[in-house]
Amino acid sequence: MTVSPIAESTVEQAALDWLRQLGYEVAYCSDIKPETVNSVMKPSC
Repeated sequence: MTVSPIAESTVEQAALDWLRQLGYEVAYCSDIKPETVNSVMKPSC
């Protein structure tokens, strides 16, 4: 049995697409400001 390798980026993109379909909004670390009221990120970006 041969297993085809799966790139991490392929899995990440599939997960992000699925979350968007569920109504979530994707935000990237550089776009999130830790001091905002609704932020759930810590300033480790």
